[in-house]
Amino acid sequence: MTVQIPSQCMYCNWWRSPVAAGDFSPNPTQTCTAFPDGIPDVIFNNEFDHRQPYEGDHGIQWESDGEEFPAWAMQKVSRAAEAVRLAEAFDREQFHHYWVETPEGLAKWAKSDEPWRKLHRHLRKFIHDPEELDRVTTDWFHDVFHFYPGSDLNRVTHGKPPRGHVVGPG
Repeated sequence: MTVQIPSQCMYCNWWRSPVAAGDFSPNPTQTCTAFPDGIPDVIFNNEFDHRQPYEGDHGIQWESDGEEFPAWAMQKVSRAAEAVRLAEAFDREQFHHYWVETPEGLAKWAKSDEPWRKLHRHLRKFIHDPEELDRVTTDWFHDVFHFYPGSDLNRVTHGKPPRGHVVGPG
């Protein structure tokens, strides 16, 4: 599994998701309110901490979108070398441990009304292959709840009626 440290931009209130804008191309132009024609690579690639002014940002700097920029992913976005070091030191076990075992990771998704979707939303910032993202999300959902998201047991647990007459093995 390849884990990529997300751009600071994805956690910024001013970032505009290319998918939400209808751009489904493999390498869409990343834009925001500060850079409507394209976010400079040094900012998007975390080589510059955009909490500081940057030429051409129209006086608009990074502002939290309400989600905490994960401390375990990157302590500082101001130095690309730090990001690279963390990415190289990072492994699947630490990633899994954070999301399925720590109170901090679990609090971000496990008690939501749609935990699989919430976890998927968080993990897509790190896992960019759609099939791997779906598989990891499903496996980790199962690790926490001990049933799969498509099961009748999951439907009943989240207040929906089962599709069949029997819940569980049967």
